[in-house]
Amino acid sequence: MALKSNIARIGDPATHRRVMGPVAARRFVEREPGMPWRPLVALGGEPDGSLEEVVTGAALCATDDLTGAVAVLRRVLVPGGRLVFLEHVGRPGAMGAVQRLSSPLYAAMPAGCHVDHDVPAALRAGGFVIDELDRIAVPSVVPLLRHWVRGVARSRA
Repeated sequence: MALKSNIARIGDPATHRRVMGPVAARRFVEREPGMPWRPLVALGGEPDGSLEEVVTGAALCATDDLTGAVAVLRRVLVPGGRLVFLEHVGRPGAMGAVQRLSSPLYAAMPAGCHVDHDVPAALRAGGFVIDELDRIAVPSVVPLLRHWVRGVARSRA
């Protein structure tokens, strides 16, 4: 099977297995089989408009610079290109306040995430239109890590 050169998978599949469980993780990881998973910084070397689709998993929540990461995604995608994402997300209210206070601690851990990032808002502000968005609660003994979003967005022309 030839690798598709116009698709990139960005993130850490091991995180999916730990957080989502083996069945859901396998479905996500198997999207575009044979494509390597790369770190988010690897997109910096991609030419403008060179990708038709990017799949992210626990990549945007792990970055310190969410706005910059979204700008890179928009730059490397063709106009109308698809972004398929699965990311931690912050919550409103009291849980959101606790997430904001604890996010620096979680981000400092190995494979840590910013549990307070508002990924959908960052995508919209960065020039994406969200076509599909599901907010999901993933079983976890740590309530701050339960909140995720999965969806599909496309870059505005």
